[in-house]
Amino acid sequence: MIKRCCRKVSSLRSIIVWVGLVLNFSSNLGFSQADPTAGVLILKAKDLSAGFDGPVQETKAKELYRKAARLGDPRALAWEAWQAHYQGQTNEARAAFLKIENTLKEMAKNNLPEAKRSLANSWGILFPKEKGAEAFRLMQEVSTEASRFEQYDLGWFYELGVGTKVDLAKALDLYSQSADAGNAYAVDAIGLLYEQGKGVPKDPAEAIRWYTRAADRGDGWAMNRLASCYENGAGVEKSYEKAFETYRKSAELGDEWGQNNLGNCYYHGRGTRKDYKKAYEWYKKSAEQGNGAAMVNLGFYHENGIGITQDEAEAVRWYQKAAERGNGAAFIRLGVCYENGRGIEKDTRKALAAYLEAAEEKEFWAEDNVARCYTEGIGTPKNPEEARKWYGRMRIKLEEESKKNEAWAWDNLGRFLLLAKTSSRQAKALEKLWSRLHPYDCPELVTLSGRAASAYARWVYAST
Repeated sequence: MIKRCCRKVSSLRSIIVWVGLVLNFSSNLGFSQADPTAGVLILKAKDLSAGFDGPVQETKAKELYRKAARLGDPRALAWEAWQAHYQGQTNEARAAFLKIENTLKEMAKNNLPEAKRSLANSWGILFPKEKGAEAFRLMQEVSTEASRFEQYDLGWFYELGVGTKVDLAKALDLYSQSADAGNAYAVDAIGLLYEQGKGVPKDPAEAIRWYTRAADRGDGWAMNRLASCYENGAGVEKSYEKAFETYRKSAELGDEWGQNNLGNCYYHGRGTRKDYKKAYEWYKKSAEQGNGAAMVNLGFYHENGIGITQDEAEAVRWYQKAAERGNGAAFIRLGVCYENGRGIEKDTRKALAAYLEAAEEKEFWAEDNVARCYTEGIGTPKNPEEARKWYGRMRIKLEEESKKNEAWAWDNLGRFLLLAKTSSRQAKALEKLWSRLHPYDCPELVTLSGRAASAYARWVYAST
């Protein structure tokens, strides 16, 4: 599970301000204790974000954290480092954190629990391999001193195995204690465990119960997960209308994923009328919080002139911003732009490099694009053996998807089984595999090569 603190995403502007403050305060002041005003802001932000003693107020909590960061408090600056990390800017986040690490250590030595928590989380999030064990020991110490929030934090360490062995039962126990104390983060974490079937039987209905519990307290993140369940019919009757309404509530509370997904509803006309203008507006709000998926959506708008003037250069700018955050889909779109000279100078080598980056980020269709480059000689000499290797990887992905009985995956599996053949001798083996796995009685194996792009078809006929 991704630690829920990733929801508290800072804008690019606030990150720039944060980095400047880090440099100023850490190099010039060398202070060993926090600004008292900032300390009050941090504790208030912590309570608001978790929903202690009232409804969850995520947007207000972010404002208070940022205000404390502007005062130079290293605990708030560490919080912003986590946000930069979850936006895919890990190297920048690590470098900036190292500027304040010694100050946090000094504060921790003075037995300030919040400083210990910030230090432990920073090590666990930013340096899990190098500092994980030390972070875990420190968080254990903190959790005995202050329990309502820190039990949730310690549960996260057990869930992901940061500095300790993975222990999902222990994680669930700690989350439950924190949830009983009123921590909305812990409620969300339990819901996600049930949704994913981690340490507990997969139970979408139970996940919905936990998400509803958090959503009723004004938790935008939980509302987004609940809306996703309505959209996909997971543990509840499928309803685009309910999904739309719940995404809307999440978005209005400032959740970046709720905003992006509400944009998707308007774009596709799910649960509401299609409205490209409103979709763009919500994508923009989400992107301004650093959401890479929303940035890709904005880029797609500009690339194709959807309800706005077409501007391929602006599209590339959004794709680049998303790629900087490690978004795999952004790398694929950048690859397409480089390959075709759309909004940027044509460069097929950079196109292939972008597709390879997408594969590194585990983007679903990345291997398809890489294989096509090796098949057609795009950005590299033609290399049938290398192409087959990448088609094979794509085939494995599609086989896994096909086990879910998704018709589109089966269609594409048939296509890639054909493309991955290396000799006519293997055709019967592939046909047997297809007959055994395919849940439908239909003749795709005969017809799918005709659906493939002409270059694929030529390669299939030449290789089988």
